[in-house]
Amino acid sequence: MESLYAQLADSLEREIVAGRYGAFDRLPSEQALMEQHRVSRVTVRQAIALLHSKGLIEVKQGKGTFVTGSVVRHGLDNLTGFYDALIAQGLRPSTQLLEFRTATPADRASTPLEGDARRSIAMRRLYRVHSQAFAVVEAVVVVDRASVSREHMEAHTIYQLLRDVVGEQVVKADIGIRARAVGKRIGGLLRLAPGRPVLVMERASMGRSARPLEHSRFYIVPETYEFRLNVSGPLQITNGIQPFHHGRGRDREPRVGQGV
Repeated sequence: MESLYAQLADSLEREIVAGRYGAFDRLPSEQALMEQHRVSRVTVRQAIALLHSKGLIEVKQGKGTFVTGSVVRHGLDNLTGFYDALIAQGLRPSTQLLEFRTATPADRASTPLEGDARRSIAMRRLYRVHSQAFAVVEAVVVVDRASVSREHMEAHTIYQLLRDVVGEQVVKADIGIRARAVGKRIGGLLRLAPGRPVLVMERASMGRSARPLEHSRFYIVPETYEFRLNVSGPLQITNGIQPFHHGRGRDREPRVGQGV
């Protein structure tokens, strides 16, 4: 006979598969599961552990147990905005504009817009998926050719704003991605403890004049996001790799200029 915790895990798994609990939804508390299924706390915890081992749920300390979501795959092969990448995966993110103001020299510092005299706005936006904080974007956007209001920013993505309101078409973007320990400000918005890793995508987009139109930093909860790039042909890094040759007790050293 199947154990109680395995029966409970099976029941919860069926509810997840049936859609009663969607991606990123929170499961009932331990106490609620105990009362609903008339089992002990040990049984509930064993069932949760079993579901976790299957990758169906994620336990967040102090917050609860959540259904895992599908990994969002953001292709880097073409110019796709962050919001559009979510939509393409079948997600319907909600957004909240947290800040909208005239950009200052400090906002533009250490970006391709540093020293740029064109009028620009600074914004900060929070993304949620299934009510769970998912990402924060902080951006400086050049709006020299248009009058841009907070209402415009609330209704448009950055690329849409540049195209439809400012009248600029993005034709190129430089993108960098790294992992970074989250600070108190961004961690508070994403509900992550300080020091937890986040994915940081830094993007500078250019128009036809080759001048930067915007600079953005996206801070993304890393468990459910993946960047992908399709390449063809041999990777150039392998062209200069030489095999080791053993002889007379030593390996031959690569010559200066060879790939390593």
